[in-house]
Amino acid sequence: MEARKASVETFPSINTRKKRPYGKSPLEFDLSQAVEAIGRFAQEGKALPVTKLAILLGNTTTSSAFTKKLRALSCFGLLDDQADGSFALTERALAIGLPRSAEDQAQAMKEAFLQIEQFNLLFRQHKGKLLPADEFLRNILEHEGGIPREFSDVWVKQFKTGAMTAGLFHGRGDGKIQIVESPVVGETTPYVEDVKEKEKSAPGSDTLQDDTKKPLARADRQPLKSQASGHYTRIDFSDGRQAEIMIPDRLTPRDAQKLQKALDGVKVIIESMIYED
Repeated sequence: MEARKASVETFPSINTRKKRPYGKSPLEFDLSQAVEAIGRFAQEGKALPVTKLAILLGNTTTSSAFTKKLRALSCFGLLDDQADGSFALTERALAIGLPRSAEDQAQAMKEAFLQIEQFNLLFRQHKGKLLPADEFLRNILEHEGGIPREFSDVWVKQFKTGAMTAGLFHGRGDGKIQIVESPVVGETTPYVEDVKEKEKSAPGSDTLQDDTKKPLARADRQPLKSQASGHYTRIDFSDGRQAEIMIPDRLTPRDAQKLQKALDGVKVIIESMIYED
């Protein structure tokens, strides 16, 4: 599902494969809205005519809002326009809308998120680190990403919403948020007040109406259960705190690979949580 990163300066047109200027204004859809839309599309088929897409998005085919939504979905690498005027869901979109596993879905959402150059810029500079204050994210977008100041606030909100949706935020015990490189699968995404509380004036805020608040159903995830066998370690810390590690036995090569990848991410998190007495 690899694809080149998309710049918001140019978007695929609807009826041709030419590109046209779009500017630095925020996307019509943030990633959470894009994921919700793809979930609807996937229930209808792998390729849909423009008229059907317009109905699902609540627009007319001639409206500018509809055009901007399609361009945003294309920018995330989720839609491909076809020669007959219809749109096909990409392999990435199918992994999100019709997932075979939670891992595949999480990876596809991460790829869609990082497809946007501005999000990729912020992610590259902060992965493995704590989420900084909005003002620092705005400064990077304005000075390195070329985003005008009047748009940088919305871009920051879309970055944070997208990172949450893609599972790239890890909530720490001290209330801070870690930006992780590997999507967090099987863990509830941390709540971020200023991300979840979207401004009505933000682009795309009225799209999909109330259904945007309902997250796309992810692949089934089972809660942690006690294992009859395997490895269990309990580590005692200061102030009576504890950490528990539980690993089942009979790991397949794929299980071991996934576990090692997760442990690599935990190492980064541990290093970031160290403080001097």
